[in-house]
Amino acid sequence: MSNEAGGEDAVGHSYKDHMNLCYKLKIKAIEGGHSQVVYDKLQDAYYEDPNFFFRIRLDKDVRVCNLFWRDSMMVEDYKIYGDVTVFDTTYRTNRYNLICAPLGDKSPITLFTDQDAAMARTIKKIFPTTRHRLCVWHLMQNAVTRFGVLKSDSTFKADFNKCLSGCLNEAEFNTCWEAMVIKYNLKEHKWFIRIYKLRHKWARTLSKDFFSARILSSQRSESTNNIVGFRATKKTSLTEFYHIFQETIKSWRRKKYTDEFNTTKSIPTSHYPMTSLLKHAAQVYTHTLFRDFEEEFNLVVASQKYISSRWTKFAKVEVWNKHEAQLKAKGLLNSFTPWRLHMMRKYYSLILKSHTIKEARKIIDDNFKKDSEVIQTIVAAASNNEHNTTNTTTENETSVQVLDSAHANTKGKSKKMIPGSYDNFNKGKRRKHREFGSKTPKHLL
Repeated sequence: MSNEAGGEDAVGHSYKDHMNLCYKLKIKAIEGGHSQVVYDKLQDAYYEDPNFFFRIRLDKDVRVCNLFWRDSMMVEDYKIYGDVTVFDTTYRTNRYNLICAPLGDKSPITLFTDQDAAMARTIKKIFPTTRHRLCVWHLMQNAVTRFGVLKSDSTFKADFNKCLSGCLNEAEFNTCWEAMVIKYNLKEHKWFIRIYKLRHKWARTLSKDFFSARILSSQRSESTNNIVGFRATKKTSLTEFYHIFQETIKSWRRKKYTDEFNTTKSIPTSHYPMTSLLKHAAQVYTHTLFRDFEEEFNLVVASQKYISSRWTKFAKVEVWNKHEAQLKAKGLLNSFTPWRLHMMRKYYSLILKSHTIKEARKIIDDNFKKDSEVIQTIVAAASNNEHNTTNTTTENETSVQVLDSAHANTKGKSKKMIPGSYDNFNKGKRRKHREFGSKTPKHLL
């Protein structure tokens, strides 16, 4: 604010005042309890997006034990791009010891996890057609951290890494593995015996017969974890995490919309003469996939069988059309269209032309003030109409009270009992969990 205003003196309040206000707003947002606030936010999202879905499971004390939500765009993205899933719950996100995990409603072609026997059994039961793969990054970490001198042996790391992803065929893999276990005296080691039996789940040379989006491990998801958890710690409340997660999703989508706009408004050039095949590929593929196609084209004359709709610029055209129809039915502007980017460029071009001319700057300033007043009136009227509609919809709803999850006892935490906290423990019959939330849209059943 200081930079935009031209200095701290021009802001109108001190840094301390600023931080005090931020703290008051934060406290106000969580006065009703973190879980209750998140529940209210999920309800608001459900009223704004008819295909939004959430489910909360409560224990016998009406405390949250599980929470799931997804919006309509997440469903559409998963339908198009959800054939490979990385399931990683290795980090905890908040003070209640709850974990954050991505879930989908269809069986992915490939599912990457760490080496967990219980998870392997569950995947086989829930996703019988899914190819379960083990994370080679975790496998490598386990191999070099468990066995004494191997931790610092660079030659062992190189030999093991070759078995992971450096062999051309199964014969070479078996030869390299046999040489490695003999060289480092690991032939009778239980861990190496066990992972060899699971080699089809992690050896790249034994898994070339199915699509995995070039992902060899959940290491690719580490950047995702860092983005989602860049402020999430053991002290993070459920309300704070929900806000962080939603803002992260918005950031990803803004970048995605910009990339989609750029790729639809330009056609990439090629290092080779633009034959009819390359011209067609340049028209339908995204820029990134066109470069991959161009490389393959240089090696072999390919047929059109290589055009997958999920790689093209039009992969989500039906999704955009559906959202546009829904928003037009409500009389709202479709924020998913390139209109806003187009208008930003037009205004920016106008500003560049006029910023050195005083008369031109005055015209822009005057018109901005006049347009702002008109738009504020329109927005206020629309907001009042939406508020009245929401009140009408919710006035007959049954109010649900949601309490925070019980705080988890973590390592190093004081075990001193809080008076009265267990006074009513185990009293009465144990009740099953209760679930509630939005209804699944009929067309998704």
